[in-house]
Amino acid sequence: MMGRASLAKVLQWQAGKQNRYQQFLTAKKLASPLKTAELDSPWPRLNWAGQPKVKVKLGWTAPAKVKKFSIGKLSALEVQEVASAAVKSGADNAEMRALQGLGGMGHARGNVHRDLVRKYFSLLLSPEPWEIQCPLAVKQGGHRIEKEASTHMLLPHLWVIEAQENNFLGNLCCKDEEIAAFWKSQMKSPQMTPELKQVIKTSQPSQLPVPYLLHGDAAPFTEVDSIQVLSFRCLLSSKAVTQSQMLISALPKLAMTKETCKRMMEVLAWSWQVLWDGVVPKKDKAGDPIEKHRGKRMRKGVLWSVSGDLEWFASEFGFPYSAANMLCPFCLADQFKEGSPRPFTDFRATAAWRQTTLPPAKLQKKFAGHPLFRGGGGAPHASALSIKLDILHVLDLGVAAYAHGSLLWSIMEELPGASRAVRLANLNQKVVEAYDKVGLEAQKRMKHLSLSDLAETAEEYPCLKHVKGAKIRYFAPAAFELAKEFNETKSGKHREALAKQLVKVYKILGSSWEYWDFEAFKKAVDDFMAHYSWLAANALHEGLHLWSLVQKSHVLLHLAEQSKFMHPCLNWTYGSESFMGWTVQIGGDLTHMRTAKFWCLLQAWKKMMCKEKMMGKEKMRGKEKAHKLKKGPSVKKKAKNLKEIRCAN
Repeated sequence: MMGRASLAKVLQWQAGKQNRYQQFLTAKKLASPLKTAELDSPWPRLNWAGQPKVKVKLGWTAPAKVKKFSIGKLSALEVQEVASAAVKSGADNAEMRALQGLGGMGHARGNVHRDLVRKYFSLLLSPEPWEIQCPLAVKQGGHRIEKEASTHMLLPHLWVIEAQENNFLGNLCCKDEEIAAFWKSQMKSPQMTPELKQVIKTSQPSQLPVPYLLHGDAAPFTEVDSIQVLSFRCLLSSKAVTQSQMLISALPKLAMTKETCKRMMEVLAWSWQVLWDGVVPKKDKAGDPIEKHRGKRMRKGVLWSVSGDLEWFASEFGFPYSAANMLCPFCLADQFKEGSPRPFTDFRATAAWRQTTLPPAKLQKKFAGHPLFRGGGGAPHASALSIKLDILHVLDLGVAAYAHGSLLWSIMEELPGASRAVRLANLNQKVVEAYDKVGLEAQKRMKHLSLSDLAETAEEYPCLKHVKGAKIRYFAPAAFELAKEFNETKSGKHREALAKQLVKVYKILGSSWEYWDFEAFKKAVDDFMAHYSWLAANALHEGLHLWSLVQKSHVLLHLAEQSKFMHPCLNWTYGSESFMGWTVQIGGDLTHMRTAKFWCLLQAWKKMMCKEKMMGKEKMRGKEKAHKLKKGPSVKKKAKNLKEIRCAN
């Protein structure tokens, strides 16, 4: 099994492939297998990228395969085998034949990966990994111990230098006019520091610092371990995630200790300082001289947003977990069962917890101990105000999932049918009709729901499960149509009003960040939660398990307040989560033990083979012994006896 610490370094090289597969052209721009595509190439060091535009002939399956290889979905051998089969099936063109010829037409299987990397990934734009020393958990003598070891990071300022040297920074970021418009919109934000404000006022658009977003999250890549990934991108980038998201680190959680994250964040804060200074210093954070890129200048950048889910915020920054009595990091709302002075379930404008919301200065002080936010040693102009709540985790996979789950369940119970299975089938038919009524495309629809997608029993709070966040979002107009059809009762009218407000929330979120309407968004969220809280109280009164109120229900109100100066779309993590998925897949493919179950199966297979081998040897020995007894003495023994007889004579 590959060492957990060394896994991070391989993932960093993989990040180069991930950003580099674009050099193989984009399959989406090709309408037919042999169509000529005229493309603007951002890759100056490629053989064919000397001119501003290049014409190449390319089969659509060729770039698709290289893309899948670059994100870990296909191995090099599989790319060669599929290309070979495609050529034999009639898809005969130059690029497909080139893939077919890897590793000497596949005969030298050990050279296929080498040839593919040399042909398409020889000039990676990813920087050299930066080695750091930090405490890591390693196995020694069968025990898990902590000791100082080396791991690797791809630091932000190194990414920017490499991109700038290859004339690719503009493709990773955005236009200067967009940066100027963004900083103009942030001048009244409490995040803005006097120093940053002065730099913005005195700089030309081409010299303004680029705002960046840092994303952190963890996801399982084996049955027993998760991989924690840090990445970053330009806050204003409209490029696809494959072209804009840059990996910083990827480390299995079992290899991490309490000090590991702290040490990595300290190095990361130093990198943000270098990026803000705009020049590589002579010495690194530890005081050792820097050989490569020393004294080189780069475009300034600033860490403006930090995004992730609530679980990562809790583990990294000390946010309270959902089960804590004081469950909110932004106010003193609580969830005590009895005698609660500031219940988080109170969504009125006069709720007691609203008076305890921390002002910006106190919020900065509360989380000032984190390495990214420490004054004088953290990332310049970054503070607790940089931590941004995310629409995907808080709304789509949080409150909206619970709202739609309860809406569907309550409507299902009103439908005719002798059993719940029959009523569910009728509900699925109603959902299809609602989708047809709003004209939603088939690929954006949810599949037919089963009880496990809502709730197994009536004692469980319904929630949309096993559904992507984007599909929950697309379901809002159809949910409104369903609510309008079943609105005879008082609770039905509140359901309709709730669904209407949720559609309004998503419509406002769909606007461009330049035309952000904060007041309309805040009012829509407040109205939505007002109807939700009424439905929750009514269900509790009737003894029904519906309309669950959770930590995210309360935090959604803080998200609305937080978005006063910046559109939430700049911070949401749809693309970052896709990037996470690829990193997890690559990490899983880099380990021999992909899952515990596979490992156990492999060990059992090895034992079985060894046992069969031993039995086979014993069987062969038995046969040889029987053969000797049957044939008498061997030839050598006969020759020895004959020699003795001759000597005697």
